[in-house]
Amino acid sequence: MPEICWFCKKNESDTSKYAKVFLRKYMGQRAGNLGGQVIKSYLQRTVFIPRCKECEKIHAKIRKNNLIANIIIGIVAPILWIGGMVFLGHFSDPTPICSFEAGLPVLVIIFFITRKLVTENHLYKLGVIPESRKKDNPNVVDLIKAGFAFYSN
Repeated sequence: MPEICWFCKKNESDTSKYAKVFLRKYMGQRAGNLGGQVIKSYLQRTVFIPRCKECEKIHAKIRKNNLIANIIIGIVAPILWIGGMVFLGHFSDPTPICSFEAGLPVLVIIFFITRKLVTENHLYKLGVIPESRKKDNPNVVDLIKAGFAFYSN
């Protein structure tokens, strides 16, 4: 019997589109063969979360849009920040940080938080669980309870 997509709860999942979550659990350590060397041991698990083609397309589009936004803000914000300091003369003036210098980094942080909230809200309206919520999958939750932790592969 085919699995249902965990992200939309309605479409049949596609095994080539499964979302992956990498987890590991620290099992201990032992002395290595070389002096002072310590070898740590981990038990690793990969959870495959059923996802349909439609949800994978939506998640891929969100990742692409986020990458573009990150690149743009990563280029524009430093230019504005440095340009603002040059324009305001703060490289030659040893005065305390002005509101522009402190305000732009705060605005960048607000931008990233707002973008994430708006994106997730839009996905929920479409009836799709955001990819960032795959940590809420019951299989992942069970492994976390058993002492596993997230890691990047």
